[in-house]
Amino acid sequence: MQRDIALPEDDWFAAKKYPAARFVSRNIVKVGEKYIAHGALTIRDTTKPLDLPFSLEIHENKAHAVGEVRLLRTDFGVGQGGFSDDEWVGYDVIVTIDITASR
Repeated sequence: MQRDIALPEDDWFAAKKYPAARFVSRNIVKVGEKYIAHGALTIRDTTKPLDLPFSLEIHENKAHAVGEVRLLRTDFGVGQGGFSDDEWVGYDVIVTIDITASR
């Protein structure tokens, strides 16, 4: 698809120069039945604070975390040039996580 070809390019994720996005959290708090990972998200060369809410289920030796957070793509320099406005691609992006870990 055209989207899959365009996203690694410089106007979007500049994947050759910045091959990974990274979320680092050093503080997780429980709020009711959910959790919030307080941390920082880096995309391209921009790092911003981010609170990532998630649910966590632990059963025997497996943990399963699921969460979702809304970002503004332009806060991270994603969508430059002709894509810097929201005419073709909206500003809001929902990022979901679904992680399973085993002991």
